[in-house]
Amino acid sequence: MLDLIQSADGLEHERYTLAPQSRDRYVGILIVRVLDVSEERADRIAKCWKKSGLLYEQEYPGGKSRLKKGVFVDNSKRPSATAET
Repeated sequence: MLDLIQSADGLEHERYTLAPQSRDRYVGILIVRVLDVSEERADRIAKCWKKSGLLYEQEYPGGKSRLKKGVFVDNSKRPSATAET
């Protein structure tokens, strides 16, 4: 999931966003599709990941040479594959 957010595959020179009004780029839509959860749950997940610092927004050069805000993953805050459950 986090790799898909970081790579932004399929968005052609764009990144995902934390703004729900950007429907086609909203990270919540990806969370719904991949994790098979409701939109409300996906919104809560995205907000939680942002609050923890796992996801953060940063400007990047978007299409048409303008700066846009996009979502990036802080790799230092990724959950460990060996973490206890």
